Amino acid sequence: MSDAVRVLVVEDEALIASFVEDALSDVGFEACSVPSGEAAFSTFCDGREGCRVLLTDINLGDASAAGSWRGKSGKSRLAFPWST
Repeated sequence: MSDAVRVLVVEDEALIASFVEDALSDVGFEACSVPSGEAAFSTFCDGREGCRVLLTDINLGDASAAGSWRGKSGKSRLAFPWST
């Protein structure tokens, strides 16, 4: 098992997700990606990918999905039960 930190990338555009995963890999991280806030919420919370870091697109297409919310700026943000 690798000691690299696993990063969950939330990006709804496959090409960008691939680019971000490659960039993270180049600097020593392991990355996996999901295309929506809802998928990120379930993946991160259940721990099935072993991710310790969450990197999100600030403008996800599913901003109204469970597990996401809009901040004061109107941009989508991912919220988790333990966030304040």
